[in-house]
Amino acid sequence: MNTAQENIAACPHHCYSVTNVDDKDALVMIRAGENGFHLITIPTDGTPQENADYLNETLGVTKKQHDAMVAGSMFGWDCPGANPNLPE
Repeated sequence: MNTAQENIAACPHHCYSVTNVDDKDALVMIRAGENGFHLITIPTDGTPQENADYLNETLGVTKKQHDAMVAGSMFGWDCPGANPNLPE
């Protein structure tokens, strides 16, 4: 099992995701090593999911890295789900 530092080092600096805020989907940014997320409140075109997908693609963030960062931000960076290098 990787340590939190190893999982954080295997992730990009940040990624984008979607969460539910006030019964609406909202675009959020997740920073490696931080708990929780940062709500993005700037006007954008498209749906929050389209915007998150576009931004992650632009940054080169893979689905495995995204999923690991979501897990790390919610359950701690030392949890197995926060390791983007685990086989599927």
